[in-house]
Amino acid sequence: MVTIKEVKSYLNGARNINKQLKILEKALVNVVEDDINIVPAYGKDYVDSGRVSKPTEEEAIKLDDIRARIRSKKIDYSNILFDRIELLDASLDMASLDNRILKERYINSLSWNNISRDTLYSVKYLMRIHSRAIKKITKYVNNSLYWQERIMVQET
Repeated sequence: MVTIKEVKSYLNGARNINKQLKILEKALVNVVEDDINIVPAYGKDYVDSGRVSKPTEEEAIKLDDIRARIRSKKIDYSNILFDRIELLDASLDMASLDNRILKERYINSLSWNNISRDTLYSVKYLMRIHSRAIKKITKYVNNSLYWQERIMVQET
């Protein structure tokens, strides 16, 4: 049996990776990059006892590392988004308000206040819809061995 808490945690996976992605993108902006395209050079003129000796080369290596981490997170994020959208569309009527609100929250990572502003519903009403929708999803998951296994694998 999958619990409501486990379903919420599973759906929140996309929000968590989105937050990590935003942090990495801020880090990329914070690393000062010259107008030219900095590319690390690993020739023996630049390497001194295992460390790169020129500051621009060190910055280039930081940029490459951050870019690689961003690419990796974007791949994770797109895979997770696909799974979450699939679950929401399978368990809730695709045209329903439930589906729309859960996608705004878990796929688009909007706050309850932003969803309230966009939908013109109160946050209290949105929370009621959310609670009802999570119960529907949990019931759907508990009737589907496929989704039970997916959520349980994620939780461990």
